[in-house]
Amino acid sequence: MVRHSDLATVHVMTVGVNRDLLYPQKDATDIARALGSSAGLVSPAAVTCLLEVTVAELRFAMRLLALQAPAYLVFYFAGHGTPTGIVRADGEMSFAELADLLRGTGAQWMLTILDSCHSGGLLEVAGVPTGLAPRTVDSDAVRLLLQAGPG
Repeated sequence: MVRHSDLATVHVMTVGVNRDLLYPQKDATDIARALGSSAGLVSPAAVTCLLEVTVAELRFAMRLLALQAPAYLVFYFAGHGTPTGIVRADGEMSFAELADLLRGTGAQWMLTILDSCHSGGLLEVAGVPTGLAPRTVDSDAVRLLLQAGPG
């Protein structure tokens, strides 16, 4: 069972890269604000919102996050995707590298949302079966999200 004290080990990282799109930065900011508000999942201090970052800046931010050793991580990316990765401000980060960086955070539970074309490529790299097969959901993780409100 997830205890309220576990909320201290939750971190949210949102990333928005517009390039020629209109709303990725806004979407990343809105998600960060919603999850890091007084009625959200975590305190604002546990939210990292990165806009128009380079590949090197995202690597650095993920490595800093690993030093905090979050037990739970919500990672959200909005922007362009290719069949092999996500597009950063200065180029592409492969799905393989992104998966390695996410694993490197040490989070025991992770929700990863890629709001981009070809986002399913991350599943293949991470070894997650694709398709519409039923998936088991950890009830404690869901309970954590539902109980994360104020009080």
